[in-house]
Amino acid sequence: APPPEEWMELLERIIQGGKLCQLYLSAKGALKIVQTLGGKGFLFTITDEMTAEEAESFLHQLEKEDISR
Repeated sequence: APPPEEWMELLERIIQGGKLCQLYLSAKGALKIVQTLGGKGFLFTITDEMTAEEAESFLHQLEKEDISR
């Protein structure tokens, strides 16, 4: 099956329907979803193994995006 970030239309319909969406995906996939749909309504479980520095960098990337939409 394709990764979650390749199901943008379905994810958008879920969120627009007022539902919450829990996803298990890569950091890159989570960032793509946040950039496209925003972060509101999503719970991401990042499956990548990361060092503390990589995790901090990822969080800084998310902070740059408008995750409230």
